[in-house]
Amino acid sequence: MNLGWLLNPDILNFLAGGLGMTLALASISIVLSFGAGMLLALGRLARPAWVRIPATIYIEGMRALPVFLIILFAYLALPKLIGFRLSPFVAGVVALSTFTAALVAEIIRAGIL
Repeated sequence: MNLGWLLNPDILNFLAGGLGMTLALASISIVLSFGAGMLLALGRLARPAWVRIPATIYIEGMRALPVFLIILFAYLALPKLIGFRLSPFVAGVVALSTFTAALVAEIIRAGIL
């Protein structure tokens, strides 16, 4: 198998750029989703129903959706709802942060209990 094309500097630069973008997207999403997940977990454990029920609906609803659907929604539908276009990077951060926040909320809630 010929893998000489991998040594092409143009291809290596392209792949390195994609790696950098992925790491930046993941890092920002992790920070944002941890903060939102902490608030959601505390909301789900709260005694007042007006706090607990919306947090539970958000967590369970987001966990039931495929992440690809959330990414498509953030990139294609969300700009129409808010009235201005998002860059692909910002749409990715929004999508991954909102999805991962629900997962982090469940992890934190389970840890507290």
